[in-house]
Amino acid sequence: MDEGYFYDTNYHLNDVGVTICTARLAADLLRARGDLSPAPIPDLSPPARPAYFLDLAECDTSGFFLFEETDSGCTLVGITEAGRACPSLKIPRGWEGLAVTVVAEGAFDGCGALTELIFPADTRVALCEDGAFAGAPQLAVVRMLCDPDQVPVGESLLRDAAPTLYFYIPRRLYGAYAAHYFWSPYIRHMIVYDSQ
Repeated sequence: MDEGYFYDTNYHLNDVGVTICTARLAADLLRARGDLSPAPIPDLSPPARPAYFLDLAECDTSGFFLFEETDSGCTLVGITEAGRACPSLKIPRGWEGLAVTVVAEGAFDGCGALTELIFPADTRVALCEDGAFAGAPQLAVVRMLCDPDQVPVGESLLRDAAPTLYFYIPRRLYGAYAAHYFWSPYIRHMIVYDSQ
């Protein structure tokens, strides 16, 4: 079935998907009993996607992040008060001429308004620490626009993260994420979408 008939993973149909799937099952059961008369299968369009599936207007994120300098660049360690009010943030490539190479544990703690976080295709982040998304109770969309090799993760990345958090993977990258040693354990928290 088309992905529009599922609500979070390819295992969970939405209400319209359940209706169509049930009608198909009933038709299969009739055929199994030898009844070859046409069974009515509803022709229903997928429902509109909830708001968290849609791109949010991107904020100007300058001045929204807190960093600590390291030998290999800098670590994103927190969010400023102004940043905490923004619903969408994009991980920056650099700070004061240094590459942002690590997202620290608890970096988004206290970000009550944050619903979407974007890792851009040209990210320089070489490590996203376990528990990095802890303390952001509304964070539902982490959009991974980069190759999975660019951002290694650990076994407890989602420790204390919002239960509604999902990684949104462009269809062209999904196979790489699904087969990746570090990312494959999170496959149940991945949603594939068609990027533009």
